[in-house]
Amino acid sequence: MIKYMNKVPVFCFPVLLMILSSFSENFLTNSNLNKLSIDHVNVAVNDLSKAKLPYERLGFTIKPGRFHNNSIDNLHIKFVNGTELELITAKKPLDDLAVEYLNLINKGDGGAFLALQAKSFITTITQEFQKKYPIRIEKGVGFQNLVFDENHPLRPIWFIEMGTPFKDIPEFTTHKNSAQKLVGVWISNQIADEVMELFTLLKRPIKTTDLPIKDSQRICLDGGEICLVNLPINTIGRPIVGVTIEVAKINITKEILKSEEIFYSEIFNDSTKSIIISPDFTQNIYIEFREYKRNL
Repeated sequence: MIKYMNKVPVFCFPVLLMILSSFSENFLTNSNLNKLSIDHVNVAVNDLSKAKLPYERLGFTIKPGRFHNNSIDNLHIKFVNGTELELITAKKPLDDLAVEYLNLINKGDGGAFLALQAKSFITTITQEFQKKYPIRIEKGVGFQNLVFDENHPLRPIWFIEMGTPFKDIPEFTTHKNSAQKLVGVWISNQIADEVMELFTLLKRPIKTTDLPIKDSQRICLDGGEICLVNLPINTIGRPIVGVTIEVAKINITKEILKSEEIFYSEIFNDSTKSIIISPDFTQNIYIEFREYKRNL
């Protein structure tokens, strides 16, 4: 059953399925991708104080961030499993990362990056993988990142490898809307070829699903998913177009939206109930609240 509320539509788009042939190359050594999960999503914004307001109205608790030496500043929406949404901005071009964020922000607010927690991935990556992709490895204290070159279509996706992921205190992971964890990221299927090739090489299962949009391609992660959705790259040129957040009780979320007079659409099936918020409300990124059958 699909419901409309105040002219916010649930999606109905033609679908183009993109199927990759299997690859024989062994790009990874051993079973080093036993754990590949969502870490966080960055949403680049021009004005942090303005950007946080719709998220507060949606019932999220906002954790203060900190001002960095390179002019980057941020706010956090933390979840109990260590995942998060990060609202992030930059003020001055003091290093390459700040310059990149400023370039993104100049085009408008929106999803910027998806960071994937990749246990043992970077340390065991083979030379064949490094030859195939224009990547670099950035090392820090207790962690290392694998990133694609700035002009590559896969630039919005990067991998982080660390010891034990940080989980915040209940003060910051308890939300009025009953949000529990970030479980999905929507990516426009306009870069589906590159994304599906990457995750086929990383030996991740890919299935067709009708959530969050009919005939999406679901890349299975540990405890989450990347969904290639039949939506165009948005007007500001960002392929990350939405996120899915698991909630304990969708009715709690719904009551908050009604009290705040926020428009939404609903999707029901045998295993989930979902509420979808228009990107016009949340910095050019769809927000899906999803309750799973085990909670119903």
